[in-house]
Amino acid sequence: MFEDLNLISKPNFDDVRGLTEAYREALLSSHTTQVGAYVSGISAHNREVGGKRMHAESLALLHCARLGVRTQDQTMYAPWAACLHCAQDIVQAGIRRVVTHKGVMEKTYGEWLTSVEEGLSLLYSEGIQIDMIDYTLDIQLTFNGRELRV
Repeated sequence: MFEDLNLISKPNFDDVRGLTEAYREALLSSHTTQVGAYVSGISAHNREVGGKRMHAESLALLHCARLGVRTQDQTMYAPWAACLHCAQDIVQAGIRRVVTHKGVMEKTYGEWLTSVEEGLSLLYSEGIQIDMIDYTLDIQLTFNGRELRV
């Protein structure tokens, strides 16, 4: 499914900045897979809330809602996106474009592969543009319990 994504090898400044912000936020996560998301100037990382893990994409959208920040027709930057639940939130928030990162998306494994494929399928079916950046940002994080440089 990832081969169907629009691959961008020369991203513009905004896309590099958006992904970099998402990664900076991801580094705040103490989870074995550090994930971040950035939309409309708001970022979030995956973390425990009430004893349950919340995903970065959903948390970023919730932060926007709490602060009254517009998400309609905006771009979400999420290097590893999006499971089915997060995709549902993205659709309902009115996001028009999701930017992911090839260096992380290629590492999707096991049960997450199915969930991400379902999420991407939902985004496609709802007309949301999905772009995958193929560009090195030189950031190191933990992904699936291992150090990863992207």
